[in-house]
Amino acid sequence: MFAVSQKFSKVLQINYIFEISYILMNSTRSQALFDPQQVFLSLITGLIVGISEISVCLSLAILVFSERLAGYVPSGFSAILLCGVIASGVVAVLSSSSNIVAVPQDVPLAILTVITATILAQMPSEATEQELWLSVTAVLFLTTFLTGICCSVLGLLKFGNLTRFMPYPVVGGFLAGSGWLLLKGGIEMMSGVGLTGSHLLTLAEPSIFGHWFSGAVFGVVLFWLTRRYDHWSIVPGTLIAFIGLFYLAFWLTHTSLEQAREQGWLLKTISQGVQLRLLNPLTLSQANWSIIFQQAGNIASIVLLSIVGVLLSASGIELATRRDIDLNQELQAVGVANLLTSFSGGFISFHQLNYSILADNLKVNSRLVGIFTAIAYGIALMLGSSVIAIFPKPILGGMLVFLGLGLLVEWLYDAWFKLPKSDYLSVVLILIVIGTVGFLQGVAVGLVVTVILFVINYSRISVAKHRFSGATRQSNVARSPAQTQLLQQQGERIYILELEGFIFFGTANNLLEQIQRRIESPLPPSLDFLVLDFRLVRGIDSSAVLSFAKLGQIAQKNNLTLVFTHLSTAIRKRLQKEVITSNDCQIFPDLDRGLEWCEDRLLQFHLKVLPEVSNLEKQLSKLFLTPEQVPAFISYLEFLEVPEGHVIFEQEEPSNGLYFLETGQISVFLRLSKGQSKRLRTYNSETILGEMGLYQNTHRSASVIADKSSNLYYLSNQAFAKIEAENPALALAFHRYIVILIAERLRYRETELRSLLE
Repeated sequence: MFAVSQKFSKVLQINYIFEISYILMNSTRSQALFDPQQVFLSLITGLIVGISEISVCLSLAILVFSERLAGYVPSGFSAILLCGVIASGVVAVLSSSSNIVAVPQDVPLAILTVITATILAQMPSEATEQELWLSVTAVLFLTTFLTGICCSVLGLLKFGNLTRFMPYPVVGGFLAGSGWLLLKGGIEMMSGVGLTGSHLLTLAEPSIFGHWFSGAVFGVVLFWLTRRYDHWSIVPGTLIAFIGLFYLAFWLTHTSLEQAREQGWLLKTISQGVQLRLLNPLTLSQANWSIIFQQAGNIASIVLLSIVGVLLSASGIELATRRDIDLNQELQAVGVANLLTSFSGGFISFHQLNYSILADNLKVNSRLVGIFTAIAYGIALMLGSSVIAIFPKPILGGMLVFLGLGLLVEWLYDAWFKLPKSDYLSVVLILIVIGTVGFLQGVAVGLVVTVILFVINYSRISVAKHRFSGATRQSNVARSPAQTQLLQQQGERIYILELEGFIFFGTANNLLEQIQRRIESPLPPSLDFLVLDFRLVRGIDSSAVLSFAKLGQIAQKNNLTLVFTHLSTAIRKRLQKEVITSNDCQIFPDLDRGLEWCEDRLLQFHLKVLPEVSNLEKQLSKLFLTPEQVPAFISYLEFLEVPEGHVIFEQEEPSNGLYFLETGQISVFLRLSKGQSKRLRTYNSETILGEMGLYQNTHRSASVIADKSSNLYYLSNQAFAKIEAENPALALAFHRYIVILIAERLRYRETELRSLLE
């Protein structure tokens, strides 16, 4: 397995060598790689990162290698530094941005400490130190190698937006839990006492209290300074100052280094030389893989968290520096870096938000910042044993306290003011579960809680995008004034709901309650038709089908007709068996047709027998003319009798007049692409159409076809010009009628718009 992995890694290295060379050459030309100012600023930034990271790397090495592997701390320290050299250099070259700083990450390692502690506890008592080290190293290699593979594949597949699918509270809970582990690990490392109930009182013993308290003070002071002041010198300056204070205390108390080491103020392992052990995957066969595979869930959570960390860090850098960053390229860069570092110690590395922002604040616009950071790690690697020797143990633990406090304050204090309370409580719950049970359980609880909150919050959102009555929303059928007036009076008997989104059990129940409130409303009139438009509905689940079945029962009980419009084939099949089974349900291809059917039934019920259509003379007298004016006006009109299906005029034809519809029915259709058409409006007897063309003299915007045999009277542009010239009073009456007609239509549209906004 590991031989294949090593070959795969080498293949990836070869594939990327050309890309690395190209980017380096391109960077030299376009970004003034050797510009003196950029070289100086990059050097300063690299030194700051190197000084700041040395103690962090040593603290993490000590955190990973527990007391049973204390002799391997120097090797672990050198391995982290080597990972820093590789990751910083590779990401600097392959990143889509010019000032990205990548370092070994503390959050994945915080989770790894839980895994390694569990593995060491489960190892047989007769296991050698070599076997223990190989088992821990195998976990480090496996997590880093899998992270590299996953990042590379996701980047190649253009899954850079994967971070959008991770619930934000779950990520926050992860980070808060990691902060607690860092804080806890720092205190345990300084005191040598586990933070459990039975050992808490031991922390107050004088011989132990001073060790962890002094380190905690350093961590708190460093945290306070970085929160209060935003300057690059805070971390290295405070670090040097506290190291100086410790050595001043040693000098004032006449304590030698050997005495300080024996008292626990300095590390006992510094006498051993730092050994750089490059990993040979074949030796990992000696690791206890049966115990390691029991941690598969935790390992998977580290890989997932690392991928999310890459994407979140890159997104944060993009936002803070106002630079466009290709998330897919960043995934590939991190993937290559971790594939390489997996064979040099196996410590997960990716973008560091703070250092990258620091580089931007220092006006660094060169890939040299990552190169100099790698050089700083390399210098620390060469001076490894000397570097270890100078750091007091409380300083190392205090750095962990500092890192842990940063995460805890961000997600327990700052988040209180930023997150909704439900999300904040999710973060706290995940933190508690991680601190008391474990990371895997915290992940599970976080996802479950997030899903539950999502369902609750989403179910509160009404799937009814718009709600109308038949009085405020009517079909595109132009009816006679008497019919229009009746529909406005009785339109409240039609209840229209335009649905949207995905309908599931929560939103379906909310919709059902909303309909029940309307049915049970004491305000007259009672409801006769319920129209449900599914044009914007993406789908429904099985529980929603049951809710609609219950709605069908309620409709039958209340003599209510259900009208479904715009049903997709999939939704119609789901509703067919449970809901659309009775004569009380009607289905139409669109909302317009459904409303037309409801209006026709409403008119038939209330008018009983539709009044006989009057001739044009009577219609004109009702509309705008006096009886004396009617004959004169009709003399200018041309009578047309058209059969069913006759095209009265075509779309894009010149507009040459308007039409009075005496009897029959005609419809206006908009011709679409690919031979399709859409009905815009239908006109019944005693209506007028084409008036806008008469005034604007433009081309016809749609086609008009007779739905049935119809009688029309045509007023041409020329005839209307004669009216204006020969009979100004008649023309004035017509103009007044058109103004009233347009005003009425605008009033109706205003009412409809008001309903949309409510």
